[in-house]
Amino acid sequence: MRKILSFFLIFFCINALAGDFDCIVVRERKKEDAPLHHLDNYLENWYVPNLGYVRHDVYDENMVLEQSEVLVRIQ
Repeated sequence: MRKILSFFLIFFCINALAGDFDCIVVRERKKEDAPLHHLDNYLENWYVPNLGYVRHDVYDENMVLEQSEVLVRIQ
């Protein structure tokens, strides 16, 4: 079973390799339970209107960064 437990929006400016962007940041807490699988983490998605996602971060339940993806180039 997958549940989105909470989320919120903030506005933030990001300096990525592809440039500087004014972003809408969505943070959500996601929990998944299955017989052999348990996941409890936080996701941050950095979205630029009319462009798309420029950053995606995954944190564990203690808010320790596990994974980060950042836009490096726009073609």
